[in-house]
Amino acid sequence: MWACSRLRAQALAFAFLIPIGAVAQPVGTAEFTGSAKIGPVTRQVAMRFNCALDRGKINNLAVEMDIPDAEKFKSFFDVTPFEGPGAMSGKMHLTVAAASGGAQVDIGSTGSFGNNGAPGTTFTFEAAVTPSSRSQLQKLQALAAALSQDKNKWLWRIENPAKGRPPIEVIANLTEGDASRLQAAVAGCRALSRKLD
Repeated sequence: MWACSRLRAQALAFAFLIPIGAVAQPVGTAEFTGSAKIGPVTRQVAMRFNCALDRGKINNLAVEMDIPDAEKFKSFFDVTPFEGPGAMSGKMHLTVAAASGGAQVDIGSTGSFGNNGAPGTTFTFEAAVTPSSRSQLQKLQALAAALSQDKNKWLWRIENPAKGRPPIEVIANLTEGDASRLQAAVAGCRALSRKLD
């Protein structure tokens, strides 16, 4: 009995020694399926919005897109210049077309193969905006807000770094259910949009 009480007391003491800030806060994520046109080829891709918080404040609001078997399309669009140290920043144009109102933001991105447990042949374009880039964050927040209002279209265009070569053009048709999922996933990043200073 005494031994059990002692162990319980030690466990409680250890728990109180763990700083609250050390507890990882979850990232809200909403993922959708889009159709990408890469030159003459069409491919299904995954498109995501991520909202990361740090102690109740925005850490970053991010967008990601996974392109399976990206190397197969190298003759049309080579993704390797966007990967690794010294990678160039891709020019992305994100647009929402909705009956209730649209939004648009131009943003730079880099990428990597095998990101977040994806297959090694999948290339992920990604862009995360922090409060230090206030204007860009507000534009991305407006895009998320427009996407989460109703059924709509999410258009994503990535310019080709090779002159005269085709861009990657993606479209995702979001349902009202998709809009609701997105609204829940990025709620923290939207609700705190006025607390950036």
